[in-house]
Amino acid sequence: SLKIIGIDDETVNLFRASSSASISIGNISLGNVQTICVGDLPGLSLASNFSSDTPNPQLLLGLDVLRRMYRMILRLPHDEIWFEKMPVTK
Repeated sequence: SLKIIGIDDETVNLFRASSSASISIGNISLGNVQTICVGDLPGLSLASNFSSDTPNPQLLLGLDVLRRMYRMILRLPHDEIWFEKMPVTK
């Protein structure tokens, strides 16, 4: 397991999944993710305070996944997220 420090300096245990997963958001593929950690991150429940209609997050993406995209725009008040793929270089 992986131990991280959560809110109030409490230790949170995350467990590594035994297999990888292909992740897509809408029609944008973020590709195959090799390292997946599963656990309860209590601080994420605070995200529901951003908008009354927003449920607690179900997935936290690390920089190893997000850096696969060229650009990401997150508009929490409108519950919108955009990803732009890397430009193709010739």
